[in-house]
Amino acid sequence: MLDLYDRHGRIHGGIGTAAERAVIRAWMRAREQGETVAMMAPTTDTVIELNQLAQQRLVDAGRLDPDGPTTIAGPYRLHVGTRSSPAATTAIC
Repeated sequence: MLDLYDRHGRIHGGIGTAAERAVIRAWMRAREQGETVAMMAPTTDTVIELNQLAQQRLVDAGRLDPDGPTTIAGPYRLHVGTRSSPAATTAIC
């Protein structure tokens, strides 16, 4: 499966905050084009950071109501319409 993503230019790497922000920008562009997007990260901490950045981008774009319905999953507060799997170190939003 990763080979398919790579052939279509869907795998991007990097380190640190700049890479996280680049992932979020690419994620937002893909969502705006109607694509289904998955973000993957090597650690749970990075997944949490990506999810928080992604949710804030949706709030900033007016696509997610920060005061709207949420659910609690362990220590995480998830807005309705977002999905997260920190245990698998994968963020899907």
